[in-house]
Amino acid sequence: MIKKYKKNENDTGSADVQVAILSEKIKSLTEHLKHHHKDFISRRGLLSMVGKRRNLLSYIKKKSEAVFYDPKIATKQIVDEVFESVNDRNKLVRTLALAKSAIRHNMSKELPKMKTPTAIIWGKQDTVTPPNVAEEFYELLPNSDLYWIDKCGHAPMMEHPDEFNIILQKWLNSKNF
Repeated sequence: MIKKYKKNENDTGSADVQVAILSEKIKSLTEHLKHHHKDFISRRGLLSMVGKRRNLLSYIKKKSEAVFYDPKIATKQIVDEVFESVNDRNKLVRTLALAKSAIRHNMSKELPKMKTPTAIIWGKQDTVTPPNVAEEFYELLPNSDLYWIDKCGHAPMMEHPDEFNIILQKWLNSKNF
């Protein structure tokens, strides 16, 4: 169970792992109680586990909501997608490797050498990667265009998909792509 849901090699107790373990125990206890109706100790344990799982899922939801300007965007479907992505070992390893690489290797000296046309579409209220980072990218990338989406957090393509696509399409057309 831990192998399937862990975030990294040392992860034995992240919220995601705990939710998965609790879910499995809840499923097992539910089956047990179907045949042993009077096992009140197991019933009490089941209720305790359900409460713990609810709290952990609430934590995951709050973390997902923090990505968006409007927390209502973090629907159950999006929270489940985030949960699934975090628990997909290959996706997680690639994401963590990219993040660690970005932290280790400051690209500010390399960005001016990049001549590829680049559209930077950024949420004005991004709290994960603040707007000043977008401005820095824009200044350092010689062939870049910076677009802002207001009332938008870290994931403009999810929070404002129509506006994001319009900006991107106009930019692609302007570059004759």
